[in-house]
Amino acid sequence: MPGQGIMPPFLAGREVEQRAVVNCLNSIQAARTLESDLVLFGPRGHGKTAMLLWIQAEARARGIQTVIVSAGMIDTEQDLVARLPRPRKWTERLGSISWKGLGWKSSEREAEPLDQALARHLRKAPLALLIDEAHVLDASVGLKLLSTVQELRGQGAPLLFVLAGTPGLLDRKHSKKACPGALSAVCQP
Repeated sequence: MPGQGIMPPFLAGREVEQRAVVNCLNSIQAARTLESDLVLFGPRGHGKTAMLLWIQAEARARGIQTVIVSAGMIDTEQDLVARLPRPRKWTERLGSISWKGLGWKSSEREAEPLDQALARHLRKAPLALLIDEAHVLDASVGLKLLSTVQELRGQGAPLLFVLAGTPGLLDRKHSKKACPGALSAVCQP
């Protein structure tokens, strides 16, 4: 039943896709590098977001870190980095202290580059990075993201990268601003 990305009680008719995802999750859980990305596309209301939520639940059940974000929330590389969970240092948790007129305040965090942020996550455990509404992803951010994923995979990182969007997502691969051929790969069992 078409909706706004709410997980249905039972995800029917997606058995082939679910098997492909499970194969990918099993691979990264075993610390193996995947050779390609997973792209989910279809018209609005056909279950892409529900499928991402299912992938998130399956990944978490396997102890795989999961980050899911809507491309509409990402205008810059730093917007994406800000959406990645980051442990706070004890000084950041403290915030500020004042006593008898003396004060101390925790300094602001430096911006972390995308490649370093993802690499930090991958040092802890495999990662599933899920981007919804990918057809609206800023081209420069998308190119940086695709390049970073390719570089990390080249280093043997257990990373599942999933893009989900309308059929326009596939049209973007022909755009001069998109990474040529990067969106045509599908995760193979």
